Amino acid sequence: MKRKLLFSAFAALFIGCGGESVKSVEEFVKDGEKAFEQVRICDEMAQKSDKQAQNCANAGDAVDQIIDQVKKEFDADISKALEKLNTCNAEKLSRMQTKICEIAQDSAARVASRAATDLITAISDTGAYWTAKGEFAPNLNEMTNVPLEGAGWDTHLLSGGKKCIRLALSDLVKADNQPALLSVVEGSDANEAICKEIYNIPSVKKIMHNEVLWTKADGSEALVFGAVAVSGIAVTF
Repeated sequence: MKRKLLFSAFAALFIGCGGESVKSVEEFVKDGEKAFEQVRICDEMAQKSDKQAQNCANAGDAVDQIIDQVKKEFDADISKALEKLNTCNAEKLSRMQTKICEIAQDSAARVASRAATDLITAISDTGAYWTAKGEFAPNLNEMTNVPLEGAGWDTHLLSGGKKCIRLALSDLVKADNQPALLSVVEGSDANEAICKEIYNIPSVKKIMHNEVLWTKADGSEALVFGAVAVSGIAVTF
């Protein structure tokens, strides 16, 4: 009886490692959890039969396809990545879910980083336009290649389809020594998770908390919070 039980246990282990049959890549893709588990088992195997090696290769290909598909889905709709992140604090996650959580975090970080870069570019482009032309265009989006939503001088910088940052330009007032100011404040989608992620980036936080100070014609000082000067004085932030 003991020999029979031992043989059954060994057979089950052997089958679990893919010794009995070969699964196609498509089969593994349909059951991602098994594909990730098969890859784990394969990594621990010192030797593999031909069938086991084929199973390992197919499982690996399936995992690659699953990862590529998840990345595409998150890049196409960042809200899906953020929704996934809300479930990533569970005490125990499978190998597949752990990997998907890593991808979700990377996707959110890329969108936030791009937003920070776009913000700095939009500010620099606007200042450069005034320096070159001595005036501003009728629309903010005519002065930068950064995609902005809205017409005129009151627009939003979109991040993952969300209006996270509002950019509003006000012209200089020479009679009072006031420089042209680009207001940088929270947008209408400020409560969205991706926007909060962006606000926590040091460079974005610095800009949104920037103070512009100048001396007015009567000698008094004026201070504006949450804006950067894009003409009239050195454009710095």
